[in-house]
This record gives sequence, structure tokens and C-alpha cells, in this order.
Amino acid sequence: MAVPSSGEISLSRIYKEIHFCEYVGTNNVGGYYSNSSVTGPISLSGLDSDSSVRAAETNKGDSTAPYGMSEWYDYSDWEPNTIYFRVEMSEGVPENPTYRFQITTSYNGGTTRTAYVYSPGGAVDGNKLLGTDTYVNVRVDRYAPDSSVQDGAEITWFSRVDPCDSGTLTQDQALTFTNGQSIVNESYYYTNIEQAAYFKVIVIEG
Repeated sequence: MAVPSSGEISLSRIYKEIHFCEYVGTNNVGGYYSNSSVTGPISLSGLDSDSSVRAAETNKGDSTAPYGMSEWYDYSDWEPNTIYFRVEMSEGVPENPTYRFQITTSYNGGTTRTAYVYSPGGAVDGNKLLGTDTYVNVRVDRYAPDSSVQDGAEITWFSRVDPCDSGTLTQDQALTFTNGQSIVNESYYYTNIEQAAYFKVIVIEG
């Protein structure tokens, strides 16, 4: 949640938005840009020089005295209309397969944009597909050496609306594959995506 656009705002809560991606609530996990250079008591001048402030955000302190709380109205630690994602893949089979994760969105009434993530193992984080989106399709393929599962596999799709929220992810779909089955164009389709969102896919084979 961003800093409110009007009314009384709190210095400590501005700091919380910068460092924990949350103006209100109980999130104590660092935000996307959390690498603070601020130590000691919080001050407006200190926030202006804080390296965790999102560089592209225009609603922030201008680093010039007199420093004002109102300069921080509408500050948000996440990029609006941005899709954040994380893919995780683990395997225990001799083929060491590579999976392709394809995240596709619609944009501006029909134009589609696609981001590919190839994961031979481990985890990959990213933020892509700038623009106001109306749907997101998260697709998984077993890409190499072929599409056939060697020793059973599981794919699970998760999501949450606020990419900065540290709460529990919603499990949207879970699929199980047996030895020899193909993993081609297995996907989950999300509708009514209006601002930022966070998606996570976990693949386990073997």
C-alpha cells in the first residue's frame, strides 16, 4: 500500500513503505529496493538520501531544504502496473531438464507482450511487462532435452495481488505428472489484473 495522497501522514510509516513496501500492516520483509543507507533516528533529510528509495518514483523528497512531509504523498515502493514473478525448479533426474516459464499479458486492448524465463534449476526472480494489463497467463513447458517427464513431476501456481505483501500466497493450481508424460503448454490464466501483481511457479521433478 502506498503513502496516502492527502491528509496526515507519518514519518515512520513513510520509512516503512520505503523499506518494507507497506505503509500500514505488519510486513517486516524488505521491499524490492531495500538496502538502506539510513542509520539512527529517522528524519526527512535522512529519507531524502536513503538509497532504498525507488529511483523512478516521482512522489518523493526532493533532497532540498526545507524538507516537507507532503513531498512523500503517493510514494510507492513498487512499480505500478508491473508484473513481478518468481520461478523455482528442482530436479533429481539424470537428464537435468530445463523448463521454460512463459508469462504473457494483454496490454492496451489486445497487444500482447511475453517474457521468457529458462530455468535449469534453482530460482529466478524478475519484474517485467510494464503497462496496464487485463490478464496474465503463466505457462510452463519442459523445454530440454525433451518434453517427457523422467521420474514424475509436480507444478504449482501461486499468486497474490500485492507484490510487496509478505503474507501467504494463494495456491491457484497444482498438477501432477507421471513418468513419460509430456509437459507442454501447462498454464494458469489470471483475469482482471489491473495494477501490480506477484506470481510464483514451483516445478519439482524426480
